[in-house]
Amino acid sequence: MKATNRDIYNSIKELQVHDHACMIYETKEEQLNLIVPFIKIGLERGEKCIYIVDDNTAQTIIRAMQEDGIDTESAIETGSLNILTKHDLYIKYGHFDPELTIQFLKEAIDSAKAEGYKVLRGAAEMTWFLEEAHANEKLKEYESKLNNFFSEDDILAICQYNSRRISPEVILHSIHTHPTIIHRGLVCKNDYFIPPEEFLRSIQKDIEVSRLLSNITKNKQAEEAFQRSNSLLSSVIESPDNIIIFVLDKNYNYLNFNMAHVRKMKEVYDADIEIGQYVLAYMTVEDDRLKAEENYKRVLKGERFVKIEEYGRANSRVWYELIFNPIYDNLQHVTGFTGFVTDITNRKKMEEAIVQSEKMKSLGIITAGISHEFNNILNIISGKVQLLEMDYNNNSELMGELSTIMKAVDDGVTIADNMLKITTSSDDTSEFVPYDINELLRQSLEFTKPRWKNIAQANGIDYVVDQKGIENVSQLLCHPTEIREVFTNIINNALDAMPDGGSISFCTWSDDDTLFVSISDTGKGMTEEVKIHIFDPFFTTRCPEGTGLGMSMSYGIINRHGGKIEVESEVGKGATFTLQFPTTNKEVCTTSAPEPEQVINIKNLDILVVDDDEEICGILDKFLSRKGHKVKTVDNGADAINIIKAVDFDLVLSDLGMPDVNGYEVARAINKLDKKPKIGIITGWRVGLKRFNEKDAKVDFLLKKPFKHAELVKHINELFGADS
Repeated sequence: MKATNRDIYNSIKELQVHDHACMIYETKEEQLNLIVPFIKIGLERGEKCIYIVDDNTAQTIIRAMQEDGIDTESAIETGSLNILTKHDLYIKYGHFDPELTIQFLKEAIDSAKAEGYKVLRGAAEMTWFLEEAHANEKLKEYESKLNNFFSEDDILAICQYNSRRISPEVILHSIHTHPTIIHRGLVCKNDYFIPPEEFLRSIQKDIEVSRLLSNITKNKQAEEAFQRSNSLLSSVIESPDNIIIFVLDKNYNYLNFNMAHVRKMKEVYDADIEIGQYVLAYMTVEDDRLKAEENYKRVLKGERFVKIEEYGRANSRVWYELIFNPIYDNLQHVTGFTGFVTDITNRKKMEEAIVQSEKMKSLGIITAGISHEFNNILNIISGKVQLLEMDYNNNSELMGELSTIMKAVDDGVTIADNMLKITTSSDDTSEFVPYDINELLRQSLEFTKPRWKNIAQANGIDYVVDQKGIENVSQLLCHPTEIREVFTNIINNALDAMPDGGSISFCTWSDDDTLFVSISDTGKGMTEEVKIHIFDPFFTTRCPEGTGLGMSMSYGIINRHGGKIEVESEVGKGATFTLQFPTTNKEVCTTSAPEPEQVINIKNLDILVVDDDEEICGILDKFLSRKGHKVKTVDNGADAINIIKAVDFDLVLSDLGMPDVNGYEVARAINKLDKKPKIGIITGWRVGLKRFNEKDAKVDFLLKKPFKHAELVKHINELFGADS
């Protein structure tokens, strides 16, 4: 099939068995472009095809079919194609008789079926009747009666009328008597068709008037419906202020657009766009034109897709989310496309800020871990040096060398602390700004949206996000990025607890000078043990994916903001996190050191040292033993808890970060004893230490590694009385 005839070919394919069509044409080219595909389709479908020539010769029709790829010689030889003349059908008996002609067609169908064909397909040139006397009236009767015949038998046909040779009166009759009209390459349902039982009645004119009036009314109704549809479409296009909509044809010319697109093109390219104009002509940035053209080529191939791209001049670059959809005609050809565009510049900036925050958080986690290990190493060096200083304080040369080593240790501590200041939140509140806490919640929901909406829906999972409980409250003086991090972490934990879907509810309210935020989920809930440890560093229920630092860092952020966080949960009943913040920047009160207890003999204390590093245990054992104390060491928290339950100690010195049972749990176990020893935590960690202010994990002092032995002595003196 020639490429220029493809649309006509697809249109002709719409004709089916029982169709009685009238083709009205003006030129031979128009006629052949329509009728040759009609025959070709019939041969491809295995139908018996008959063509009655009149205007054209048989040779002309055969040649046209051959040019279109039809093997006419084979088709004629097998009998699937018959080329007849008017003398073979219409005036076979010397004159035209409608009844005899219809009878001939019935016999032709029977013959075709006997030969194994299921359908008879016919095409007839209808200029022969011009030479017949009184043929007009007979032709009207014939064409009308054919409709009953076509509805009952397996036949379809096209009657061809040359409008340059046939009078308008006959053309009008042919329109009235054919249910389908073919004109200018279009196959159309004929609203002006008159059924045979009406057309052949004597009151035909009355029926025709009634039908014409009915058609006029229907056309008016269709016109009004079209106008309403256009108005509705315009309303839909214009309604969203934040969504840019444009419609282009396949040559990239504007068919429609909304005012949001007009404003954005003016803002980004200083362009005044118009319907019918070439869109790429407005794009003054070459890279933008190339990106746009690549997208347009894809969508015109029938592809639906989403892109996120940056457009605009150097001083007005904008990030867009673009959704492209092709537009099809009734033959399923792409004739243009629509673009739905959202300006996501602010979202991209927030995402970049979050990515940067996540990078810093990851770096902070790594730095904190390195700092911890580094401080442990420095503590061993420092401890050994201090023991040597005790043993060789009369050797001035050695003491000088040891002093140099201690200065290097101090420099190492300063470097480690400076690394932490860069990557972790400090207690400095000078950068706090007033911020709408509800907006921070909404931003956090937007950041997590891919998880609870896009990815979830793609996997057939549904999450309900209920924001009805969010009320207008006072602003919070805060670091917005850190508060967003807290909300995002809680939301992600809630989603983890609901892998098959569920509901997340948000509420905000205020009471005097306190803001409250609650986030509830319908997930699997927590055991009492999980609730106790949820804010501990490195505690996680999501092994191996979880790091166990998310809620610990959230706890630190909230504490830094002078707030509190509590969790309520039961297994199988979800969880609710309630956060409290002051509406003004209140300073966080630090827990004051406990008053000295009864003064006891400072030189004869029973001390338990708990540290998973044997070197540190050994150093403390030697130092404290030399000070006259009885020392026992243990290298893990579990054994330490068992020992303190069975043996009375005056003082327990425990490391914080230990495998299985950490320093928090050791402190909690001691606080539950009726007769509890004093507790000192010695740790290389610089973060997460405020948890020891809590009642169940309260300790008497914190000592950061590496430490001077004099600092430890000072704490012991303060606890047990320096004058004992």
